[in-house]
Amino acid sequence: MPRTTTLECPGCPPLRALTFDSLGLIKVIEARGEHGGVPKVVERWGDPHSSNCVLAASIDDSQNDP
Repeated sequence: MPRTTTLECPGCPPLRALTFDSLGLIKVIEARGEHGGVPKVVERWGDPHSSNCVLAASIDDSQNDP
């Protein structure tokens, strides 16, 4: 079960995160609102099948020496 936390940050843009589940779906979740709000799935990709699940993921966003 995922955990959520609320962080006070007035003027900050909405929080968006890329996540993976045990059925092989890739999801984008987003929290909007005054106090972060409840995260909601805004986009998903893939076919739900447990044999296609993601076991590990790594996203590198470094600008030098990737």
